[in-house]
Parts: sequence; structure tokens; C-alpha cells
Amino acid sequence: MRTKLVVGLLVLGLAVSGLGVFGVIGSAAVNHHAGHSAEAVNTVTWTLAPAIRLTIANPNVDFGTISGAYVHKANANTLTVESNINWSISVTVAGAASDHLRIRLWWRAASHHRWADGATGGGNRTLRVDYHFHNLLQLAPGTHTVTVTFTATPR
Repeated sequence: MRTKLVVGLLVLGLAVSGLGVFGVIGSAAVNHHAGHSAEAVNTVTWTLAPAIRLTIANPNVDFGTISGAYVHKANANTLTVESNINWSISVTVAGAASDHLRIRLWWRAASHHRWADGATGGGNRTLRVDYHFHNLLQLAPGTHTVTVTFTATPR
């Protein structure tokens, strides 16, 4: 019986000391990495292409019935330019009655308004669109439609 007790205590002692050794080794391994940091560096490079985006607030404008020889519709539409380069906007009017419509663009520049048949600039800008109808008495009564094309190009 005594032998069984001694063998049992011996096995128990070895088990406890084995756990202790593994605990110290495991603990040492964990502590060995504690307090240290690691990092990975990633360099990101890209090339940005020149870009211009031109949008119009109202692509279809209908002024209904107008009368008179000359009619001015101020601030009747809005162009928005978004760009990472300098740009130029040209305006083309096409259609049978195109000789009777003139487009003017304007924007606020410093303390005054700037008017032009086209526009130049850089970066982002909002431009107001005015429609000037002229010599309307030379046209026959009825509905007249023209196409106005705004084109933004790099400058």
C-alpha cells in the first residue's frame, strides 16, 4: 500500500512539475514576443489621368410661348464643370432657328460677374446659362427647336 502511495505521489509530482515546465516555457515564449511590434510597409502609386466632367441641370428647356422681337431668359440653366485640369467650354447652336438664339455663360469672378459666349477656367466651377432670342419676327409662327451643345476641352 505504501508503494502505491509513493508511486502515486511520484506520478503526481512529475505531472505537476511537467505542467510547471510547460507553463514556464509557454510563458517564456509569450513573454519573448510581448513588448515587440511588427509592421509591414505598403507603397501605393498611381497615375491620375486628366479629367473633365460637364453636366447640365436641365437638358430639355421649353420656354413655352414667347413674344417680341428680342427676349432674354437670364439664368435659365446651369452648367457644372468638375476637373483636375484647365479647361475651355465652347457653345454650338444647331437647327433651323439657330441664327435666332445666342447663348451666354456667366459666373462670379472675384467681385464682378463675367459674361462670355464660352468660358475658360480650371478646377470646379458652376456656370449660369442665359438664352438670348433675337430677330424673332423674322421667324414664322410655330414651335422652333434648336440643339445647344456645350463642349468642355482641355486648355
